[in-house]
Amino acid sequence: MADYLNYVLSNPDLRENAEALGLTNEEMAEWGQWHFNSHGKNEGRQNTPTAITNPEGYTQTLGPEHYQGRDVEDVLQASVRSAAGGDFDESMWTARQAIDPTWNLGQYTAEGWNLAPDVPYKRGILGDTIGVDTGVGQIWSEGDPRFLQDRYVDAAIANDFPVGWVGEEGTWKGPEELAGYWSDVTNAIRNEAGDLRAIRDRPSTGWANTEILDVGPRWAGNVRPGEGVGNVYGTGGYTQPAPLDWSAIRPEVSYTPQFEALTGNLMSNWQPWATGQATPPGLLTYQIPGVQTSVGTSPNVTYTGANPSLFNTDTSGSGFSGNTTTDASGNKWVMTPQGNWIPAGSDYATALANNTAVDYNMYNPNTGEYGGAEGSSYDNQGWEMTAQGTYTGAHVSDLGRVNFPGYVRDQWGDKTDEWQGFSFTPASERTDTVSQAQRDAIAGTSFFDPSD
Repeated sequence: MADYLNYVLSNPDLRENAEALGLTNEEMAEWGQWHFNSHGKNEGRQNTPTAITNPEGYTQTLGPEHYQGRDVEDVLQASVRSAAGGDFDESMWTARQAIDPTWNLGQYTAEGWNLAPDVPYKRGILGDTIGVDTGVGQIWSEGDPRFLQDRYVDAAIANDFPVGWVGEEGTWKGPEELAGYWSDVTNAIRNEAGDLRAIRDRPSTGWANTEILDVGPRWAGNVRPGEGVGNVYGTGGYTQPAPLDWSAIRPEVSYTPQFEALTGNLMSNWQPWATGQATPPGLLTYQIPGVQTSVGTSPNVTYTGANPSLFNTDTSGSGFSGNTTTDASGNKWVMTPQGNWIPAGSDYATALANNTAVDYNMYNPNTGEYGGAEGSSYDNQGWEMTAQGTYTGAHVSDLGRVNFPGYVRDQWGDKTDEWQGFSFTPASERTDTVSQAQRDAIAGTSFFDPSD
């Protein structure tokens, strides 16, 4: 019979994942079954749900040998965080997020994690006594009122909480209902077996809002490291970073001179958190607020000189001076009104730029070229005619080969639907006579009706 609890507990990497997730008996069995079916059965493990051939796995401290020589904290942290939002973002972490959304698996850190097995936790799992104290987001063990999960080494106990919840001198700055529990964490002791024990019993109603004790000797002076501003959330001051060079992703479209100013200077103006912005004049003039009115004075905030034109993103009209994009090979492309990308230097792209493109049907997307004059068509003898009915003087025989859609007539008067490849009789060999009306139309002096 498969035993997924002992499968997890006897494999140090799985055990530490389960401890970090705060799994209960039922949750661990479910997670162990999922892991074995998804990964473990193909990993060549000594300990499986059906056989424990390496009992030392129960007592081994998690180390690089369990992660193919990789950094233990890095691998463990990534593994635990990967459960965020999934089926095994289990009840302990759900309780934590209910207390404060920032207390979630995504901010879990393996720095300072106790990599040795938590024996009382193992005992509680096998005895099915582990539950979740939702008031403080921790697990507890029924029948063992002084149980505390041994999550982090003594020098890193603040790491079980988000950055900023433990302040200097070990003062609690997180949610008020957890202040008493933090007292018990800092005052906890280890018995002769090395198990972590609380110095007072857990109340029957839970650890939330218990009496606050002085910070105990287990707190070694650490606060959870993290980036912050002016020591509010970190142990060091904040240094404003230099801007990155974003010129490679700068839009090629230039709407207005103001837009050019905003996108210049390596696009540092789009990185307000960095130093060195050459902010164009006419943006906001901002002063740091003063003391709030509740304690004596009014905030001092001014807003002057706004210039809405700086934010003009209208792409219509003469302000729009470019519409190309460049691919990884350096080739420039233009998008047609029909949503096709065409070479920027093609006939049709030029017509688009000059606002003279009328009939997209004459465009050949394979070559990027536009066949014939804009909007032209051909009569039944192959003469080119504009959309206004004027003959241009060009003939399909001058092209040599058909390069436009639709049908034309050959020299015998028969229709052909060829897109390409139909050769016409050269103009010098044609016997067709051209009427005076056609000649006048070709010259642009009159309208010619080919049905005449």
